[in-house]
Amino acid sequence: MISNLRRRFILIVMWSFLAVLLLILLGVNLVNTRNVYVGIDRRLDYLAESDMGPPVGMVMSTPQQIRSWVDLNSAGIMNEASYFIFSGGMTGPILNHQLEVLSAAAELDASALIASILADSRDRGDVGPYRYYVAVRETPYKLVFLRCETEFSSIRSLWDTSLLVGLISFLLVLAMVTLLSGRAIRPFAENIESQRRFISNASHELKTPLGVIISDLDMQIMEDGKTSEWLENAQLQADHLSLLIDQLTTYSLLSEKKQHDADLPVDLSALGEGILSDFRPLALSRDQTVTADIEPDVTVTGNEEALRTLLSVLMDNAVKYTPEGGGIRLVIRQDKRAVIELTNDCDGLTAPDLDRIFERFYRAPGHRAAQDGHGLGLSIAQEIASMYGGSIRAETRDGGRSVTFTAEIG
Repeated sequence: MISNLRRRFILIVMWSFLAVLLLILLGVNLVNTRNVYVGIDRRLDYLAESDMGPPVGMVMSTPQQIRSWVDLNSAGIMNEASYFIFSGGMTGPILNHQLEVLSAAAELDASALIASILADSRDRGDVGPYRYYVAVRETPYKLVFLRCETEFSSIRSLWDTSLLVGLISFLLVLAMVTLLSGRAIRPFAENIESQRRFISNASHELKTPLGVIISDLDMQIMEDGKTSEWLENAQLQADHLSLLIDQLTTYSLLSEKKQHDADLPVDLSALGEGILSDFRPLALSRDQTVTADIEPDVTVTGNEEALRTLLSVLMDNAVKYTPEGGGIRLVIRQDKRAVIELTNDCDGLTAPDLDRIFERFYRAPGHRAAQDGHGLGLSIAQEIASMYGGSIRAETRDGGRSVTFTAEIG
């Protein structure tokens, strides 16, 4: 139980930290991206509104000078000053050279690119290392491209750095939480251990006087040669108290067994067959039908006595709460884990009963069998399943006329 509590504590802390960390990293990067794009768009607006022409390199006189400028842009040397302004009325060498440079830089057909941008409804967008702005869409159109490779690189760099820092932070916090989780849950663990010791000690202290009482009652009946209503009632209550003490002792020693007993392979199929043989006579005496579907060689690693207790609790609960003429069915199968399913008819189990059915000392009110137990059996079954990394749940069927307990072990 303590190890499960520690795992849950670590999971809760780390999921919370991860959620906060992701929100912070996402927020920082989104704000940075927005600010970078706002700055780029302002520059695009300025280029469009200032009615600037093509870059100076585009109006050089000789072909060699123009070719040199094209090479510089293609090599990425003129990143900060590299922009293109296309207008519907632009013709001649300047337009052709701009198209040539943009095609080389964006690795696309610039003419087809411009046509697709004008056909699209968006006024701004990204193409390779460039961001564009459609200043005028109607003829004669006006389209501005600005090389933003440095800005785009800074955005990517911040994302990469954030992810790396986030991963390192997560691993460091995970290591710290794992190391300190034992100290964090120590008061709770000590409280649980103190309760277990108290229950165990009290149970052992009660066993001796209870044994004397039961023996005296038996001797009284033997001496009188007959019994009476008062003696029968005293014996019944003594037996109930003895069962309660045994269950309390079992519950308090579960975690101790897990710590000190070696886990060995247990044939769950054979164990289930044995439990069926033990409970079948009692079920038949109550006119209950017992069926089974047990796969052979279903094996789990655990303590055989604890797993026997788990099956016994489920069968005992089924026999107690199944009405006369009802049915009980035990299924043991191998899935990803070993699965135990026990279905039995009942007098009508309500949703509030189902929500509290695994609580200690809870007994469903109004049920005939509630007076025969103490509400500890299913709590013990849940504790055993949890000890071996499993779980147990209850589901009603047929409007609460039957209930299925499903335990997954291993």
